[in-house]
Amino acid sequence: MISEYRDCIFWKVLLTMINDHTKWRVLCVAYLLVITSTCFGETLLPVDTEAEFIENVEPTADPLEPIITLSAPGQIFVEPVSAPQWTVSVGAIFLRREKGDGSALVRQGFVNPNGAPLLSASEFRFSHQTGYNIDITHHGKDFDLHFNHFAVDGWNSTGVVTGPVEQFASVAPGFLTTPGDLVRMTYTSDIASIEFNLKPHTDSIITPFVGFRWIELNERLFQEHSFLGVETPGFSIDTRNDLYGLQIGADVQLINTSHIELIGIGKFAIAGNAARNNMRSFIGGTTLPQIESGGIGTAFIYDLALKGKVHLSDHVSVTGGYSVIILSQIALAPSQLQQNQINTVVNTASTAPLGSRHIDRGDFLIVHGGQVSLEVTW
Repeated sequence: MISEYRDCIFWKVLLTMINDHTKWRVLCVAYLLVITSTCFGETLLPVDTEAEFIENVEPTADPLEPIITLSAPGQIFVEPVSAPQWTVSVGAIFLRREKGDGSALVRQGFVNPNGAPLLSASEFRFSHQTGYNIDITHHGKDFDLHFNHFAVDGWNSTGVVTGPVEQFASVAPGFLTTPGDLVRMTYTSDIASIEFNLKPHTDSIITPFVGFRWIELNERLFQEHSFLGVETPGFSIDTRNDLYGLQIGADVQLINTSHIELIGIGKFAIAGNAARNNMRSFIGGTTLPQIESGGIGTAFIYDLALKGKVHLSDHVSVTGGYSVIILSQIALAPSQLQQNQINTVVNTASTAPLGSRHIDRGDFLIVHGGQVSLEVTW
């Protein structure tokens, strides 16, 4: 099935973008500009601000009405108020990822899959990490075109088990480590998101929208062990998830005054997940050939947020909020230990091609945190 998709130009372009996220982001912007200019035509162009001549209209003193001046006998020249065309906000985002599942990573006893668990994935603790958030909206005549991008790089946690007992890393078939007096595992992770949404103009407090969502989640689990005080690397697991698909959602105006706004935002996406996993082991200072596994499956993205805005002037605002993102049916690094057979003595699967090894995409991840931005409208 996958080979048939790869013969399609669409999938070739899509997989190329997935393998190079920098190129993917650039192409997303280019794609947005093409769609804007070719599909929507004048729908997303600036509102016509040409002055109109209106006959027999009485002048008004209301400052909120268009400016009216006498142009000629019997005529009045009306200068319409120009609607804003762009809204751009740039700020910081503070996200925390929750702990993983309870997969056993280290058990007591050498080559003992039934040994007492000494370290599991749920014991890793991750603090809030700072990233950036960029939000751009182009206001059209009938629709708004919305773009958002955020990224957080640097979640890091370490788990240590001390001896003097022999250690077995993970359950069988898993990775075997040499007997020692210490096992240290370092778990790192980062996330990035890009989305485009098309929002119609509406008089209701609820604004539905439809768009496209892409999320990249990278993880790395690195193990070291020590014998007689000498630490050597044991293995590393690098897992990547690329989630991309159709997104639907809605904005709900909870409070809307001249100075303060409060908006609830809900999003849901059914996504394809191109998950990949690279596993390496080390023996005597030598890196053995890596094992690769991967595949494409269905994943789900749930995104809930509460956003507040304080207007400092007609064109400048300060925004803040809190969001919760749930990724379901994804691959996390610790879970891959139990799905791939490899040890530091014999590596019979080192030449296995991509897709021939099993990858576990049954995990979920919860990410949550706040954000603050400066917003400018013109």
